[in-house]
Amino acid sequence: MLNKLTTLMGAAALSVMGSMGSMGAAASLDLKADNPTLISDSFLLDVIDNGGGDFVFTGTADFDAASGITPDGAANIFFEGGIFISGPDAVISTFGTLDVSDDFGSIAEGALSGFGYTDTSLEFLFDVTGGDYSDEFGPLALVEFMLAPGSTATFLSGLNDGDVLAGTLTVSGSVAPIPLPAGLPLLAAGLAGFAFMRRQQKA
Repeated sequence: MLNKLTTLMGAAALSVMGSMGSMGAAASLDLKADNPTLISDSFLLDVIDNGGGDFVFTGTADFDAASGITPDGAANIFFEGGIFISGPDAVISTFGTLDVSDDFGSIAEGALSGFGYTDTSLEFLFDVTGGDYSDEFGPLALVEFMLAPGSTATFLSGLNDGDVLAGTLTVSGSVAPIPLPAGLPLLAAGLAGFAFMRRQQKA
């Protein structure tokens, strides 16, 4: 009976660990964004390949929607992110700038501090360094580019110098870590059960 319980608990723990591992690519920043949020539904991202794993992504566009702040007139973004890829999942942020503005001046400015990606998105994390709405954004701003549905591109393979990728760009402030998976307490309970069973067997 004891061995049967141990087997069942082990299977449950492995199931939870498997579901946690499939939640997303390891290279993602795994961040969640809050307001303020600005969205450009038709953003064009320029790809510059300098060779040897050295990429630059850049683009500029007007925003289609905003929440959490009210821009004065038309709001737009210019951003640039340079990264170096030294191997699978080994990405080093090298440089980057963020400039979000409206008709009356700067909304938020930032310097690149982190980078992540999935098969269909790029994530640029910026330290907010200035702008009229810097307090609303907080210390960090997340710029996320999502490939348009139906795109055949895959990050970060298959990109070529001069490519222009279409998609949705979102700029958000007050980023915070994504909460732990709901199954984590079950995993902890299973591991604790293992320890208890071992003590019982030794006794």
